Amino acid sequence: VKATDLTINASQALSLNGSNTLTLSTLNNAGTFTGSSGLILLSGAGSTLTNTGTLSSMSASTVTFTGAGLQTIDAQAGSFGTLIDSNTSSNNGVKFTSGFTANMLSVNTPGLSGGTTLQFQAGGTFNIATLLLTGTSGKMVALRSTTPGTAWLLNNSSTNTVTYVDARDSDAHPGVT
Repeated sequence: VKATDLTINASQALSLNGSNTLTLSTLNNAGTFTGSSGLILLSGAGSTLTNTGTLSSMSASTVTFTGAGLQTIDAQAGSFGTLIDSNTSSNNGVKFTSGFTANMLSVNTPGLSGGTTLQFQAGGTFNIATLLLTGTSGKMVALRSTTPGTAWLLNNSSTNTVTYVDARDSDAHPGVT
């Protein structure tokens, strides 16, 4: 399914299952969005995912961020399977404005045209089991707080592959070190 904007109102529910792919610029969920599998592709600068409802059974889903400008994700403690950053903005990139839980966060800059930046809400808690962050000397993966000097909390619980990553203002003391 391809759409520009998708809104799930408070009294509505949407389920993404099987091999379905949902490609859009804006997803606003005030209802119930479930996805036992499937792919959500947020495409283009300015794209957003806003959750004020329920993200449910998303542990096998994949959300991919593509573009070359700021993409904002307000998950409100929602849970995801795999988050893939394919955004090539080294200044803005993907901005997480609230905490979330994910099985995996993956970035692979050798396959992109440039490096990328992920911003995490200052003071927010991000529960990410596995980090697969692969940068190169010319295409770094930058992890940043939304407020320089104020840490974001990473609770990491599994094995990781991390190369050519520049992290600032992050605190991973409760997780795997």
